[in-house]
Amino acid sequence: MKARLFLFSKYTFISLVTLGINLFLVWWCTDVLWFYYLFSCVIGFVVASCISFFANRIWTFDSSVKTFPGLIRSLFVALVVLAIILIAMYLFVEILWLQYFLARCIVASVAGVGSFFLDAKITFSQR
Repeated sequence: MKARLFLFSKYTFISLVTLGINLFLVWWCTDVLWFYYLFSCVIGFVVASCISFFANRIWTFDSSVKTFPGLIRSLFVALVVLAIILIAMYLFVEILWLQYFLARCIVASVAGVGSFFLDAKITFSQR
């Protein structure tokens, strides 16, 4: 249990760093480049997911998973999480009329926990 909590703490730290990158890219793409907010979410998420895979592989899980197969599994997890994020973003922004940046922060907190368990089980094969 302690080991799992320690992994979760490391994963959370990396997730917060990559979330900062993600949120910056969402803001920049939406408010500076005038991209549609859902497209901006995709850009931010893809960049953050790639950074997250390599950081978690090296530091969090200290995994020997090979880069290409691990990245493929990580992108599979990322696509599942991204689908959930986009659906939730659409509901929060278009139906509940939340501001897109606030909605993205709310969605990120829930998606982060789910992605930890999916990455631990699927990407890095932690039991």
